[in-house]
Amino acid sequence: MTFRQLELFLALARTPHVRKVAEQHFLTQAAVSSALKELENEVGIPLFDRLNRRLVLNENGRALSERLGPLMQQFHDTIGLFKGERMSGHMHIGASATIADYVLPQILYHFRDLYPDVAITTTSANSSEITQSVENGKLDMGFVEGEVQSTVVMSAPIGEEEMVIVSSDAGFARKGPYKIASLLSKRWLLREPGSGTRDTFLQGLGDQAVNLNVFLEFDHTESVKRVLQNPDTLSCMSPYAIEPELLQKKLFIVKVKDLHFPRKFYRLLHRDKYETRPMETFSRMIQAILNK
Repeated sequence: MTFRQLELFLALARTPHVRKVAEQHFLTQAAVSSALKELENEVGIPLFDRLNRRLVLNENGRALSERLGPLMQQFHDTIGLFKGERMSGHMHIGASATIADYVLPQILYHFRDLYPDVAITTTSANSSEITQSVENGKLDMGFVEGEVQSTVVMSAPIGEEEMVIVSSDAGFARKGPYKIASLLSKRWLLREPGSGTRDTFLQGLGDQAVNLNVFLEFDHTESVKRVLQNPDTLSCMSPYAIEPELLQKKLFIVKVKDLHFPRKFYRLLHRDKYETRPMETFSRMIQAILNK
C-alpha cells in the first residue's frame, strides 16, 4: 500500500471520475485505475461499486474515506509546519446559508487581497450538512448558525445575533407588537429541515410550534425573501439576510411580545484537525465582522 494509492483513493472518493482525477494528478487513466485496483487488493475488499461503467463509493469505501481523510489532512498540515507555516496553501471552507451568502463574500475578498498565496474553496449547505462534511474531513472548517451535536467536531462560538420576524406589509408591521399566537395561522415561509435559521425559530416558539402554519419551505433564503412579497406571508430571518430589504423598505420587522430568537454563530473544526496559520487568521477575521 503506497501513499500515492491512498491519495488517489481519496481523490476518487471526492470526485468519482477517473479521467478528472488523472488530469488533476498528471497521470493516465490507466495508472489511476491500476492504483485503485492494487489498493483494493491490499485491503482485500472492493471500495467502489462499478455500475454502468461508473465508480460509486460503497459502504467499505465510505468507512475508509471518513477515517483516512482527516489523517491525510493532518499529515499535510504537519508537513506545512516544517515549511515555516507561510501564509500559503489551500483551505476548503463550508458555511451555512446566512453566513455563506451575507457574511463571507466580503471577508473572502479581503482575505485573498491580503494573502494571495492562499487559495480558498467554499461550500454552502445547511448546518447539519456542514457539520457532516467537517466530520468526514471534506471541509477544513465550517461556520454555522446554532449549536451542533457531534462527537468528533469541536464547536466554538464566534458571534451572535437576534433573528426577527418580517413581512412585506408595512401597515401590518406598524400595528405590532403582536402576541405570537395571533400570527401562527399566517402563511409562514421557512427554510428546509436542517437549517440553523429554521431550528432557532422553532426552538424559540417552543410548544407553540405545533400550531404554526408552515405554508412553504425553501432551500435558499433568497427564495423566501421573494415569496414574502405575497400577502399574509411571514418569516423569521437573520438581520444579515434582510439588511438591504429593510433599508429599501421592501421588508419590515414585525414586533412580537415577550418572545425572542437569539442565536450564536459557531466555528467547527474536527478534533484531529491541525489549525494552520491561514485557518486561524481567517477565523479571526470572520469573528471580528460578526462582533462589530
